[in-house]
Amino acid sequence: CIYDRYRVAAVDHGLFSFIDVHHRDWPVILITNPKHTLYKMPTREPLDRMRKSTHIRMLIFSLSHIVDVKVKVDEEGWRPCTEVKGPLYVAMWEPNKYSQGLHYIHVLIISVKSDSCSSHDLMYEYVKVDPVTVRKGSFY
Repeated sequence: CIYDRYRVAAVDHGLFSFIDVHHRDWPVILITNPKHTLYKMPTREPLDRMRKSTHIRMLIFSLSHIVDVKVKVDEEGWRPCTEVKGPLYVAMWEPNKYSQGLHYIHVLIISVKSDSCSSHDLMYEYVKVDPVTVRKGSFY
């Protein structure tokens, strides 16, 4: 059914990000910085801001209480995320380490619902920090 999805969108320092979500799929994660490689708009967005950023930023929505959020880039170790306010979580990063090639961001969420703990190992986000747009098939 075409009506079983909705779109979550955000503008973060002039960068537009979105994710399409199936109804009843939780948690919902939208990484706003760095922006997904496939959806860059170099003539419309200030992509150079990703190279100057100090944090990976993401919006996380969950029906359960979120206990912990961690993020990793490629096969590096997990980094702790800090809840800033509401659904906004951030983790420190050094964008100059990822200026060459494609990289992925992996998010781990630990949540609690009625005395049970669950983890959600979610979201592969392909990123490239330099502002060159990558064609859709280039990372397959």
